[in-house]
Amino acid sequence: MAYPKLSTIAIINQIEKVLLVRRAAEPERDKWALPGGNLGFKSFSDPAAAVKEEMNRLLGVNLTVDYFLNYYYGELSGAPAVEFVFCGKIGGQPKPDPGQVKAWRFFSEEEIAGLDLASNHKKILIDFLYQ
Repeated sequence: MAYPKLSTIAIINQIEKVLLVRRAAEPERDKWALPGGNLGFKSFSDPAAAVKEEMNRLLGVNLTVDYFLNYYYGELSGAPAVEFVFCGKIGGQPKPDPGQVKAWRFFSEEEIAGLDLASNHKKILIDFLYQ
């Protein structure tokens, strides 16, 4: 039995728009996604601290966590995964890691509806938008 990979995701909401990143690396290269990853857990076992570390590493920003939305179980690259999703705000402009992020942008709910998002990120956003 394989143990699930743990990762964190941040929903960064600003003036009724959500920050998405276009992935520069696998899994799901070139798809739009909520920012996140699993490297924060190398430094912190607390998911809230791990998501802050992940946003600093991935986007070069300080994340202020407002609340924990939920956790999601699924598959990532064929392996079981558990994603901890936090909602929060950032200060300043993102300066993303070019090896991980091709582009970033804030999207409205209407714009998100037409995107082909990575893995289960559409479900996560629906839960966030209609909570």
